[in-house]
Amino acid sequence: MKEKVSILGCGWIGRPLGKRLSSRGYTVKGSTTRTSMMAQIALEGIIPFQVNANPVPFGSNIDGFFDCDVLVGTIPPPSNPLIPDWAFMVHSSISRKVVEYGIKKVVLISSTSVYPDEARVYREADAQSIVSKHSGTVMLDLEKCYTMGGFSSIVLRLGGLFGPDRDPGKFLSAQRSNTNPDNPVNMVHLDDVVSAIQFCIEDDAQHEVFNVVSPEHSTRRAFYDKAAALRGISLTWNENSTGGKKVSSEKLQQKGFTFKYKSPEEAL
Repeated sequence: MKEKVSILGCGWIGRPLGKRLSSRGYTVKGSTTRTSMMAQIALEGIIPFQVNANPVPFGSNIDGFFDCDVLVGTIPPPSNPLIPDWAFMVHSSISRKVVEYGIKKVVLISSTSVYPDEARVYREADAQSIVSKHSGTVMLDLEKCYTMGGFSSIVLRLGGLFGPDRDPGKFLSAQRSNTNPDNPVNMVHLDDVVSAIQFCIEDDAQHEVFNVVSPEHSTRRAFYDKAAALRGISLTWNENSTGGKKVSSEKLQQKGFTFKYKSPEEAL
């Protein structure tokens, strides 16, 4: 019998993941903070739950949601303008729920924002306590919430995301000169993200961290010019480049995972 998987956050990643797992025979539960999304989640073959955190997770059937073998955390870092450590408080509370309900494994979605923006190759051991430019959160602190609870924990550090409803042809402007054309991009398509999460659910690893970034790194110019051209747009570039970091997914591939798209350009 397949494991029961609960997905905390049925958004852009969680819904297609739940649909994939449900089609493969898993019992899948998915959370949303909005009542209006419950029916849409159910259409994907996912059992819907409304779950909020304040900062402890709560809902009308919280026991049912946390009755699972694997918890996948896909929620973006929560924020509270009055409490700087709110995201850490929320994830610490979720971790305690994992222990309370005896959940066997957590797969946590994190970010490559844990690596500095310097011109070198970064692997999993190179993470630093950096405030993310996107979320304003120290992602490494959130990861640590799941490393000492007596359960298996897999952290997936995702590169820049693109795919359905996230067209990279819209990411840069045709109205101005864009920067760093020769810098590498650290991107990953939604299909590979969903496959990587499924791979880690089914793998027997106990405590691991993996980068999830297309193995071959296109330049910003090559990737975004192609994406923009598909929308009939032409970009202009400032010819100065600062170098840029390159995040390696070698560890995940050595574990046995195969990317559908070797380079982000293949996915366009």
